[in-house]
Amino acid sequence: MWLHSDDYPVAVASADLGVCLHFSSSGFDLPMKVVDMFSAGLPCLAIGGYPSLPELLVDGTNGRVFGNFNQLSDQIVELFSDPNETKLNLYR
Repeated sequence: MWLHSDDYPVAVASADLGVCLHFSSSGFDLPMKVVDMFSAGLPCLAIGGYPSLPELLVDGTNGRVFGNFNQLSDQIVELFSDPNETKLNLYR
């Protein structure tokens, strides 16, 4: 173990935004890192394209889903260009 289990949620919560690159090849695996981000109140962007992701993350409701690096970069710029952090706070 490289990080004590009590320190892990604190480390996750110290970020401004989480990016999940987990992709389920079977379509049934849920990205548990998204669960970690949600429990820490961390806004999350996740790669989509597999059927089980909407069970956990609904695009535009509790996070954002991207399909390629251009969409990811656009979403990051969109979220961090808002001076009031309205969308970031929506996804927390």
